[in-house]
Amino acid sequence: MKYIMRNSKLLLQSLLIFSMLLACSDKKNHYPFEIGEYGGWIAGDFHEHTFFTDGGYSMDSLFHRGFTMYGLSFMANSEHGGTSDQNFDGTYWQDIPNITFKGLPVEKDGMKLMWRWQTLLEFSYPHLNDQRSTYQNKHLLQGLEWNSPATSHTSTGIIADEGLPISSFEYMFDSSDLDTLGGPADHLHKHNGRDDHGHGDRLSDSMQTQGTITAVKWLMDHFPETSYTIPAHPERGGRISLEDLRNMNNAGPSVAFGIEAAPGHQKSERRGAYRSYSLGSDTYGGWGHMAAKIGGIWDAMLGEGRHFWVFANSDFHGTSSDFWPGEYQKNWVLVDDIRSQRSIIKGMRSGNVFVTHGDLIDSLQFFISDGKGVAATMGGTLHTASKGPFHVHIRFRSPEKNHNGDAPVVNTLQIITGEVTGYTAPGTEAYSIDHNETATLAKVYTSADWETDNGWNEINHEIKNMESDFYVRIRGTNHLPGTPFETDTNGNPLADSLSLNLNLNGEAEAWADLWFYSNPIFLDLE
Repeated sequence: MKYIMRNSKLLLQSLLIFSMLLACSDKKNHYPFEIGEYGGWIAGDFHEHTFFTDGGYSMDSLFHRGFTMYGLSFMANSEHGGTSDQNFDGTYWQDIPNITFKGLPVEKDGMKLMWRWQTLLEFSYPHLNDQRSTYQNKHLLQGLEWNSPATSHTSTGIIADEGLPISSFEYMFDSSDLDTLGGPADHLHKHNGRDDHGHGDRLSDSMQTQGTITAVKWLMDHFPETSYTIPAHPERGGRISLEDLRNMNNAGPSVAFGIEAAPGHQKSERRGAYRSYSLGSDTYGGWGHMAAKIGGIWDAMLGEGRHFWVFANSDFHGTSSDFWPGEYQKNWVLVDDIRSQRSIIKGMRSGNVFVTHGDLIDSLQFFISDGKGVAATMGGTLHTASKGPFHVHIRFRSPEKNHNGDAPVVNTLQIITGEVTGYTAPGTEAYSIDHNETATLAKVYTSADWETDNGWNEINHEIKNMESDFYVRIRGTNHLPGTPFETDTNGNPLADSLSLNLNLNGEAEAWADLWFYSNPIFLDLE
């Protein structure tokens, strides 16, 4: 399926198909957009850790499980910047004969460490590239959990034919990389939010913000179509603000286009490893406060009309608190060419993405039409002179079993809307407003309300009397509204710490509490 609705030729084709479907279907509204020869939905995970930094398994182990056991089509090795003490197989650098340590010498507890820029360039990327011959129909991306000066842990990736770009990025911009001897290439300057040319103490908050903006602009200037930078578990440390997200999106709208709204560490007793100091003090149905709270930070971004999306990853380190990549959380991305790595980032950037826990669903068709032959799907904008009613078409399907051996079932689906009022300007009072008062729970459906046909569940909903631009997003769960310790009477997720009352450990609670989230559709009422 091709998702670039801005492409006029495809738009005409899509509208023709849509009109034919409406004319030929008796009350069944199927997805109105083409699936090309090489297009389709693929699942992936772009935040995980191995021996290279603080993970407990090899890169090979993660790829094997993610690709062959848990149904992923793309994975990104994306671990911390700074230093590293081990090779991909767990061998300590200092135990490898004839190895050369580059940059400033660095040790910890008598152990020789290697700067992450060197491991990315000389070990991580080459080994990942070797693994591509084993997984010829899969996509292996080289990423980095960038220690951004302003936004802390941020999943970042660059598609390239060598490790030099991501290695250079880490050297220049990672706040934990204190090497100052030049890095992997000539004329690289430090912009990592620290004084003394990148080796000293942290600079002021404003200068750390500038360091992050400089890094995003560097990606935008050099890799606008082949890179991404997405803050990971953004609520966890309690540092990331809405202004930070707006700053990043302003600096690089085609690379800084979302957040990891559902964090990893879902098996942890406190889901996501969130604590009282985290923004929102908890996760909610396994999702962070930014996206889980209707009218919160994500809705504030969408209320500006920003193309800013939600994602989820495993953040795998080990099996005690983490699920394997793809075992529990998946990003389902619509790509126009399943053979192309570039199409993965293109699909992520498009917003035609939905996210699932525990394979609650494995297929989603969500689009909005104006009743006059114009339609848009996730991440897209419906430009129309119509005043409605607008027809929201939703079809979803659950697999027979998930990786816990359960048959997942959606019991509640929520439709959420909010007005779009335009971008706020830096330096104004509105720029720091972290909520959207127009965001509202427009409708709650339960499994008694939708039609089921051959495994597909279908909802057709109308939105009337809209006077200004708006957006629509949906989410669903296996719980009914009012489930004790899980959902309120409208079906909204409750704080996950309440589930301790159910006497379930972290893993059991995660499998018992499943959600999926869509990305939004915008409507521009011309």
